[in-house]
Amino acid sequence: DCEDTLRYERPDVVLVGVSMEDDGIEKDITKAAKSQDIPVAAIVESWPHNWLTIYGKRDKLLYQQADRIFLVDEFSCDYMVSQGFDRAKLMATGNPAQDDYAALAANRVENRRQARERFMIQQDALVFQWSMALDLDDPEQDRPSHPEWSGFYELDSLVEFLSAIRMANMMRRGVRGIVRQKPTHGFTRVKRLIEHVADGCVSFDNGRDSGIPLLQASDAVFGAATMMVENA
Repeated sequence: DCEDTLRYERPDVVLVGVSMEDDGIEKDITKAAKSQDIPVAAIVESWPHNWLTIYGKRDKLLYQQADRIFLVDEFSCDYMVSQGFDRAKLMATGNPAQDDYAALAANRVENRRQARERFMIQQDALVFQWSMALDLDDPEQDRPSHPEWSGFYELDSLVEFLSAIRMANMMRRGVRGIVRQKPTHGFTRVKRLIEHVADGCVSFDNGRDSGIPLLQASDAVFGAATMMVENA
């Protein structure tokens, strides 16, 4: 179907993205375009490190055939070169999702103060954040068969984090934790764990606009391979 579509449409260039599916349409259309000598451009919307770590064996040879690859920044380009990609094909274009970073960085001190006040955390406290990757309310996640499996159970790691914050707070007052959950994920199990393991010294957040200010309010950020950890 991809080959027939290209022969009918006769495009000047094919633009594709990157997905975690083994049989994603962007892979089929890339192969079909290269077989017909049609240029292919690929967009990698985030930093490529996690993608190539998990899917490099599957995707690297295919995307090395692309005529251009658009990346977030020069840091991403350098990493792609280290993974065997041709530097002449790589272009740092930025990402509209990061356009607000400069303003947020300029207001870092104020954002830090406001975020801590929202959780009633002292300005001189040590704040450690756990950035959730999975939805623990979904039984299909946090298991080896899930596409975003990172090699460990996030439930176990979260409990370890909560226990560490509780013990640190007992030894030294002024140690606080925050668990950051994606706004679209369930939070019943996570909030129950916080109350059971570290009630009073760990807060919960899943606000849609509070992610970056919360990073700025934290002294260290922990978690699996998530955008929030990469942003930190």
